[in-house]
Amino acid sequence: MPLSLEEIVADYQAGATSHQNGKRLADGARARWDAVQAQAAGQLGTVLLRDSARRQWGVDVRRDGRGRYLQLRPIGIDIERFRASADGHLPQEWLPIAPLEGSAFALHAAAARAAGETVADEELITQVRQLLDRMVREAQHRGLAFDEDED
Repeated sequence: MPLSLEEIVADYQAGATSHQNGKRLADGARARWDAVQAQAAGQLGTVLLRDSARRQWGVDVRRDGRGRYLQLRPIGIDIERFRASADGHLPQEWLPIAPLEGSAFALHAAAARAAGETVADEELITQVRQLLDRMVREAQHRGLAFDEDED
């Protein structure tokens, strides 16, 4: 059974080397958690992910005066980009997400940009992909992102 997002983030906060189910975390879990929490304003990182429909997305993880947010850009497909806020910024225009969900993307971005990455955290990647699917569906439903062909 997959771990919950809360369990995964708790393992990073605790500096564990493996999750409760025995699967390894990305190297330097606690250092990554601390870096994500202490990061100054700016882009925290970018990850490339595919949703369940096999569409590729670039997800920019950012923090600035608007708070913590994600900018989701489709790559090579006719879907509008959209933003998701972990701090409630422009809730009518940006997709609201939980702070924990924003932290999951930030941890994944930190792992993706780390030099010499040797262990991919399967549990974190699974959760982030599920979050991406949910956010794309919700953004399309709210009219924040849509297929150009489906006017």
